[in-house]
Formats: sequence, structure tokens, C-alpha cells
Amino acid sequence: MLLPPTVFATQLYRSYWFTPSQQQQIIDSHNELRRLEPAADMQELVWDDALAALAKDHASKCDAWHRDASERRGHGYRYIGENIWWSTEPFLRHDLKSVIRDFYNEKPFYDFNSLWCRPGEMCGHYTQ
Repeated sequence: MLLPPTVFATQLYRSYWFTPSQQQQIIDSHNELRRLEPAADMQELVWDDALAALAKDHASKCDAWHRDASERRGHGYRYIGENIWWSTEPFLRHDLKSVIRDFYNEKPFYDFNSLWCRPGEMCGHYTQ
């Protein structure tokens, strides 16, 4: 299932709603990196306001953990993935591309043949 990104930064324990320009930066950054992959049918991501509202609600609780799998479906999707990222640095609101790149930088730790992540490393954001 191809899902729009649900990335929300928090500052001083507040969730933050992205502006339309920031939303576009997030989408463009994801799609730019997705085009680097050799997939024959890679679809482009689009912003989904319902998923964004769900992510904002989760971020407003300052919960750094992923929701239970039973809570991660609905809104027309069988499964809703979560990439959780936070910072107290306000300048990152203007450099969301670096946040998306952090997720992509997990690629070297993922083995496509075994569909497994190198022990001790994280790959879940990249494989999302």
C-alpha cells in the first residue's frame, strides 16, 4: 500500500501543522528520492489531509512510539505506516528536505534480497 507521509515535527511539546508550502516540500522530497529507486511501477505520493490530521493528533500527545497495529488502519487504508521524527529546533521547519533525507539514509542498512535490516540498525523509515 502506497501511503502519503505523515511526518510531524514538534517544538516545545506542541504539535505543528505544516503550511501548504511545507506540505509540498515534504511531498516533493519524498517523490524525488522515490524516483531514485529502480521500481518499474513506483507511484508518486500525494498529501492526504485526513492522514495528516491523524498524525497531528498523535504528535499532540507527545508520544514518541508508534501506535498499535490495530489503531493503524482506516481512512480507506488497510494499514497506515508511521514515520515519527521530532526536534526542538525551529529552523528545521524550513529544511524539511533534511528530515526526509534522514529516513532515506537508512537504505544502506536494508538488504533487498532477504528483506531484512542489518542487526542493530534501523530501516523501517526507509522501507515505509
